[in-house]
Amino acid sequence: MRMKKIGLTIMAALAVAVGVGQAASAQYDISAGGSPTTPGGETQVAVNGCQPGEQVTVNLPGFTPPTQTVGTNGEGNAFVSFDAPDQTGTFPGTAECGVLTTNFSVTVDPAPPPTTPSGGLPDTGSSGQGSTALIAGGLLAVGLALFAVSQVRRRQTSVAA
Repeated sequence: MRMKKIGLTIMAALAVAVGVGQAASAQYDISAGGSPTTPGGETQVAVNGCQPGEQVTVNLPGFTPPTQTVGTNGEGNAFVSFDAPDQTGTFPGTAECGVLTTNFSVTVDPAPPPTTPSGGLPDTGSSGQGSTALIAGGLLAVGLALFAVSQVRRRQTSVAA
């Protein structure tokens, strides 16, 4: 009877050890990664595979702030935003979740060159001289001609016979 109790105790201890070991092994699958950004831009680092509610410390030297600690959501994931430095390159970082640490890197790419118009003015729909401008010019010419004729008539003197 005593051996039976000892045997049951050993089996129970093994079952608990295996159960705890499986729960702990779920914690050993953490991963982290940051989205690419440009100098002075923002990047978000995602840490996955932690226990829900666990504290995660993300260290990303060169970024602002360089270290942040946040709690995970109900699925064991954490998201941390950083402001990128002004220089380009690949920056290594670490994420700690419980007793585990994983490495990742964030790339800061050069900013794209500004886009410039292809030269000239934008198309406004006008194609040179429109009909309104031609009519206005014609009326101006007619008005000048009538003015000139009226001035010539006033200057003529009549000779009395």
